[in-house]
Amino acid sequence: MLQIDWRDLKSRISEHIATVTGVIHVRVPDAQAAETVFIRTLTEHWINEHWDDDEVVVVHVDPSDPATHHVAGLAQKIANACGLSSPEEVHGAPLIEIMKDLRARGDIEVRDNDIRVVVNQYKGFDSADPLEVLRAGLDEFLVNRKLVIVFRDVQLLSERSRVTLCRELWKNCLADFADSGVMALFLYASDCGLDIPDGTGFPPPATTVIDLPVRIGPDDQPDAIDDVADIALGAGWFVTQPEAHAFARGLVIGAESVRWVHTRLRVFGALQSGSEPGGSHD
Repeated sequence: MLQIDWRDLKSRISEHIATVTGVIHVRVPDAQAAETVFIRTLTEHWINEHWDDDEVVVVHVDPSDPATHHVAGLAQKIANACGLSSPEEVHGAPLIEIMKDLRARGDIEVRDNDIRVVVNQYKGFDSADPLEVLRAGLDEFLVNRKLVIVFRDVQLLSERSRVTLCRELWKNCLADFADSGVMALFLYASDCGLDIPDGTGFPPPATTVIDLPVRIGPDDQPDAIDDVADIALGAGWFVTQPEAHAFARGLVIGAESVRWVHTRLRVFGALQSGSEPGGSHD
């Protein structure tokens, strides 16, 4: 990951990262804020500074997936990611037939009528409510592991969907674990009004609110220049620190946006290696 600045953002949510708790609202001004790069930096690097890969499960929720618009689909997605299953109560008594249609030339005596019947109570989503599976399984899951849920473009969800998600998924399930191993990030457009709580209750009230920067401001430029110089030296693009620093300074000072810096770095790196630019273009 190309970590460029964002030290202030990291410091503001450092407690959430260290404990994997809380509700974070991330206001995104526009595409030039490099939203995707921020999410990947947070989930793939910052969290891994405190937790091993197998200790934290990250679930990405994107409104472009219709299954995430309703509670059952979203609960199933989260439960699947966590590997949760739940015992289901068996109703009624099993039918047991013993020695049916038995024929014998003589007497039959049954000396022991102690019979044990074992019923498999564990079933998949075909017969269990995914929300019940999620609610029942999170307590045990969170004993040794943590859960991060990233909700992107929340403003694209209908009001009806948000009302239902608040009532059933959040209040009746996830809210109980927001202080014990579940961290929820809600990303939405800065001008959509979701930072003002409305009647839907979703996204839920924030523990912390941050704004993604569109540009690297003067106060942040020195750190960003150091970051880019370290990237350039680490990749072997330059041999000396002064060369790398000069390259970084020119890139950062003239940057149109945060996204522009990342894009230029990917292109430059591809040119140096003779390959096509790759990675997320956010």
